[in-house]
Amino acid sequence: MGMTFEELREKGPFYPKFEYKKYENGLLRPDGKPGFKTPTEKFELSSTIFEMCGHDPLPSHNEPPESPVSTPELVEEYPLILTTGAKNSLTLSLSPTLRLAKIGRFEIDSSVRLFWKTGV
Repeated sequence: MGMTFEELREKGPFYPKFEYKKYENGLLRPDGKPGFKTPTEKFELSSTIFEMCGHDPLPSHNEPPESPVSTPELVEEYPLILTTGAKNSLTLSLSPTLRLAKIGRFEIDSSVRLFWKTGV
């Protein structure tokens, strides 16, 4: 940043320069050429690297083994679905922000979000 802590305190919040369209200026590739860091040098919706390794080059979705679609007979007995890994707006970047005492205190315990009609 090129400034002391006191200078930063005086200036207030500091936002580093953000550059758009890095692919046009060669900022995404180690060789400095325009494009993306992919074999085609383009943004790939179909991964040529996955294809070269013998995998499906397109994203896919596999239904979990125990879900309303895979096992509809269980839905009546087990109507709720557990989803883990959700992040709230305070901890989207996880580990760096959780170490900050002011933010970490909001995430002391695990939480459960339940639709109000489900809890009735």
